[in-house]
Amino acid sequence: MNLAKNVQAKAILVLTGVGKGSIGEYRDTWSGFEPDYVADNVLAAVNWILLQETRPRV
Repeated sequence: MNLAKNVQAKAILVLTGVGKGSIGEYRDTWSGFEPDYVADNVLAAVNWILLQETRPRV
């Protein structure tokens, strides 16, 4: 989360593996910053990224 914030990238929290534990255990390290998307798994994250790429930019 901090890396995404520092480089102004989209932040995606994936709730598999370490991601689910990050919500509680490490949340204080990225307080004041919310992920752009919370995905249940990597496939959902990829689909969200692809959807962002196909939307027209305003």
